[in-house]
Order: sequence, then C-alpha cells, then structure tokens
Amino acid sequence: MRLLFTAIILSIALSGWSLSPAGDTAVYAQTYCSNQILIINGHLYGPFNTDGIEVIPGGAWDGTDSVFIVQLQFFSPSEVDYEITICEGDTVYINNSPYHSTHYQDTEIIENGAANGCDSIVHVKVNLIAPPFSYLDDTLCLGTSIVVNGHTYNRENRSGLEVLENASYSGCDSLVYVTLFFREAWVYIGEDQQVIQGDTVCVNVTSRYAPNQVVWTPEPPCTAPDCLSFCTGRLEAPQVYAITLTDEFGCVSTDEMRITVRDEHQVYGPNVFQPGSEAPNDRFFLSADPGVEQVLHLIVYDRWGEPVFETKDVSLGAAYSKGWDGLWNDHEVPAGVFFWHAELQNFRGQRFTRSGDVTLLR
Repeated sequence: MRLLFTAIILSIALSGWSLSPAGDTAVYAQTYCSNQILIINGHLYGPFNTDGIEVIPGGAWDGTDSVFIVQLQFFSPSEVDYEITICEGDTVYINNSPYHSTHYQDTEIIENGAANGCDSIVHVKVNLIAPPFSYLDDTLCLGTSIVVNGHTYNRENRSGLEVLENASYSGCDSLVYVTLFFREAWVYIGEDQQVIQGDTVCVNVTSRYAPNQVVWTPEPPCTAPDCLSFCTGRLEAPQVYAITLTDEFGCVSTDEMRITVRDEHQVYGPNVFQPGSEAPNDRFFLSADPGVEQVLHLIVYDRWGEPVFETKDVSLGAAYSKGWDGLWNDHEVPAGVFFWHAELQNFRGQRFTRSGDVTLLR
C-alpha cells in the first residue's frame, strides 16, 4: 500500500524572538501544509492542534518571560481524479509510475504540486480498450494464396494471428485470426492408352464437383456444351485430349489423356480347330482389330503346297460363317498342319498381308 502522506516534523525555536519591553506578547502566525507537524517550545502543533500560548522563561532581553501566541493555519493537499484511456497492451507513465493492463489504478503524490505549495494527490484510473478481434475464414482453390498484413497464407500455412497496428476505429490495434480451407477440386478422364490405327476410344469424365464450365482441347465429337463423355472416331494418328473444369467457386482443375496409335494391325488366326466341335472352335477364320474391315483373299495350303480352302472379299463381321470347315471339294481333309496366307484391307483402303499355320484335329 502506498502512503498518501509523509509527516514532516519541523522544530521551531522561539528563543531568539526576544521581546521588548518586558511583558509584551508576540503572535506566531504561520501557514503550513496538513502533512507538517511542528514542535514549538517542546509542544506539538499540526492540523490537530493549531493554536496555543507558549511561555519562554527569561526569554525577554530584560530577563523577564517571553509569551508567544501561536496561531497556525494548515492547508489541505490538492486532490484530483485523473482518468485516461489507452489501448490494451500499451503503457503510460504518470509521475514516473507505469500504468498498463495489470496496473491500471493507483494514487500518485506530486510533492509541492498544488498552487499553495503543498502536495497534490492524484487518483489515477486508466481505462483499457481491448483490441477488436475478428475472424477471417475463407475457402480457396488449390494452388492459390492470400496475403494478410504482409504475410502469405496458403495450403502449407493455413492459419495464424495477425496484429494490425492502429487499425481499429479507436486507433488501437486490431487482431485478426486467419483460417483457410481449400477446395479439393479434381477431374479425371482416364489413363493414357495405346491403340491400333482405326480403333476408337471412349472417354468418361469423373470429377469432385459438378462443373460450371467445361473446356476441351481439342473439341470432342459431341454437341453438348458441358460434354463429359464421348467416343472418338477411328483414330489414325496420336491424339491428346485435355479438359479444364471450372466449378461454382471459380476453382479450376485439369487432366489429359494421351492416346498413341500403332499403324501395324493385329490379325488373329487360330492355331488349331476341330470340325464338329462347339463354335467357334469348329472353323478356321481370321479376326482383327477394328481398323481392319475386310479379308480380300484367304487361302489355306496343305504341307505340299496344294490349296485346300480359299475365300475372297469377306468382311470381318462375316469371317466365321465364311471360314474353313475342314472340307475340300465336300470331302474331309485329313488332320494335320496347314499353312494360310491372307490379304486384308483396313478402313483407309490400305492393303497388307499376313501368314501363319493352323493344325486341323479330327
């Protein structure tokens, strides 16, 4: 606890105040502050005792007693209230004493600070303005960021407390707690593919969010502006399809599919067949990839080079029904290994040949 006053004790010597002539009475009238205590002729005077008569034996110049009439006046200290408002976190000094959030009220004594020369009593009260606190919650697209108070917030740095100096209406600091969320948008149109010339590829788009806008490069063979599935035409050359989706928040996601095209067609001929067994194992016929449209000429030879089967201008769709059933001139051909040679035509009208062998079982 701080003491408001410290008593000041004064010793007043009256012996030097000799009176003349003998028997006269002198008046000692003075003004002091209320925290002063006087000792006059061995007696205490203060605000509690302001008047009195003091006799000093033999105090006069002629050896007679001196008589003093004591008349004192004591001034009370000047007392005021002082109230000030500061921002929480700041410090203000009053009479060299610091005032802040943990020391915001007290009494200060300013010595000789009053107009009458006495001390001043100042009752100090500091009002604290708490800084305004706000939240900045936002949802961003992947790969984006925001800058708050000079600091960058992104997917790796999603939250933090920012102090905006002197930013509030009161001139105090503002506190902003930043929290970011990220919209995990994605789109997938399939794995890269390798196909044979003339094949088609079907694309089906899956995405995290329904798109507001769909952009294809190049434009796909579909008419809907938000086309999300289609099948290509016959592919003749490598192709890359890229898609860009934009959702309702403006977040963008992309994906692409690379299609490589082989120009060597795949032609398949069984290496064994058995007439009389279940279809399709009961006939010898050719099948091929979708880029092959027609068997222009197919001939099968025995081991001596004699033809035992021949057909022409057969579409791949009718190859089974037009295949070899193991007969030659309506007679069963004995079991054995046979050789075949074929000329085929692809969807572009280009011709090519393939050869192989097949075993006939009985």
